Amino acid sequence: DVITIFMDALFAFVFNEDKDGYEVVPSMAADEPDPQDLETLETGREVAYTWRIQVRDDLKWGFHEDLQDEGYKEDIEAQDFIATFKLALDEQWFRAIAGGGDFTSTPQEIVNAQAYVDGEVDWEDVGINLIGDDTIEFIFENAMTDWDVRYWLSSFVMTPIHLELYEDVGDLYGTSETTVAAHGPYIMTYYEPDSVIRYRENPNYHEPDRYFFTHRSWRIIEDAEIAFEEFLYGNLEAASVPGARYPDFRDDPRIRHIPGATTFRIMINGLGTVERQQEQFPDSPWVPEPLLMNDDFKLAMFHAIDRETLAKEVMVTSEPMMYYFSEAYMVEPVEGIAFRNLDWGEWVGEGFGRDTHGYVPDLAVSYWEDAISDLVAEGYYEAGTENDWTEIELGLNIFSGSESQLAFGEFIQETFEDLFVHDGYYIRVLVDVDPKPFPDIYYNYMMTGEFDLSIGGISGSTLDAASFLYVFADDNRGGFTLNWGIDTSTANIRIPFDAEGNVLMSAEGAEYTEMWSFNAFVSILNGRYYIEEGEEVPRADWPEIDE
Repeated sequence: DVITIFMDALFAFVFNEDKDGYEVVPSMAADEPDPQDLETLETGREVAYTWRIQVRDDLKWGFHEDLQDEGYKEDIEAQDFIATFKLALDEQWFRAIAGGGDFTSTPQEIVNAQAYVDGEVDWEDVGINLIGDDTIEFIFENAMTDWDVRYWLSSFVMTPIHLELYEDVGDLYGTSETTVAAHGPYIMTYYEPDSVIRYRENPNYHEPDRYFFTHRSWRIIEDAEIAFEEFLYGNLEAASVPGARYPDFRDDPRIRHIPGATTFRIMINGLGTVERQQEQFPDSPWVPEPLLMNDDFKLAMFHAIDRETLAKEVMVTSEPMMYYFSEAYMVEPVEGIAFRNLDWGEWVGEGFGRDTHGYVPDLAVSYWEDAISDLVAEGYYEAGTENDWTEIELGLNIFSGSESQLAFGEFIQETFEDLFVHDGYYIRVLVDVDPKPFPDIYYNYMMTGEFDLSIGGISGSTLDAASFLYVFADDNRGGFTLNWGIDTSTANIRIPFDAEGNVLMSAEGAEYTEMWSFNAFVSILNGRYYIEEGEEVPRADWPEIDE
């Protein structure tokens, strides 16, 4: 969020004339995306494998005042984009090879990008070329629409860094106001980690009338209560209303309800054994809890949570949700069609207590009892006695500095400890609520698998819902997997079809069925992939395919 203030993109989201929608228009690009050998599909959609983007000829870098007299290059050219892309792949920067929207992932996978990273081809074989002096050519593995290209290139990640400055400061690039250059509307003038960030207008920005603030200042305040008080004192332009304070401000004219793209959820380390933990995370010191690898217990946790009460009475300012995809996620972004509003979006929740947002406590207890019976029989736990219960301790990480998060943690703790008690085996669950700072709660705990349970949520590609599904793949192909121990590579999902080959919502009346893996679904939703018996075939084993 703070980088987008001083870094531009080839294309930018702007409000349409009526201010009721958006357009994605050229920004650093001089013109619209230019397709080569455009094809029209049976659906009427126009696609091409090769697209060219002309770069504006008036782009210049903006510098902090301490760098202005250092003689650094000011002009930004198409070659700077390409040199940055090559450097990113050479150095294997995270956002170049993972995380979605990168060069090696579908749908925007670049020809030979992965092979170049693997050392199998030269740079000249990669589908990123300079055409003339001012045009970048991208050659994709998959046919791309005009929208696909615009959306992909609307991120500052797909723009150049200042290579001369990078050569001087190396890994310190971007760590302070004097180790970074800007091509966006503002220049960072002051940076104090975890405290303050300040900006001023970039006099070299190519479209000065797009923004009207002359300066911007961000303060980092970890405690939500303190941030809200600062807002009330007039020291902040905006702040979230803490749940405990919401009743006092419910009718305040300053209140704005902003629908979010993030569905916060409880992540699970379901690896279950030390062997599986270390297979996923070599040399990991973490000892995973066997209970969390049991599918019945996962269902028990799902049905145990009263999301209506939790969202509206405990956290107050949240909305209950039993799905990952909210209405913010589009399956047809140009037409504004949300997955959640389709029949299939509703069908996903069938059999999971849709009327109560998944809350079915009796079913939760039944799943819990089945899980414990199996785990005791398998030798993972021993039954206790009336005077000496077996206690299964589960850690629950929450975001620190928030009364709302603490209330959430205590609600989950009370719910689980109340429901997950087995009087026959004298086994019960205890929950330890542990606040963790952001972003460490992600990078040092969830992403490294060193946790039992943890609150978290990623705002995925709302206008490209299919690519968001990468975060659930068991091989961490997107770089942001937060749940562990789920088998997504095996063909274990049964899909019924009618006689014409249409997928059915029910097995009733099915002419035949196929078994598919989750990973196979993700791959074909995002581009071309070879699938055999419902599972992905490694690229090296693909047969020759007639285009």
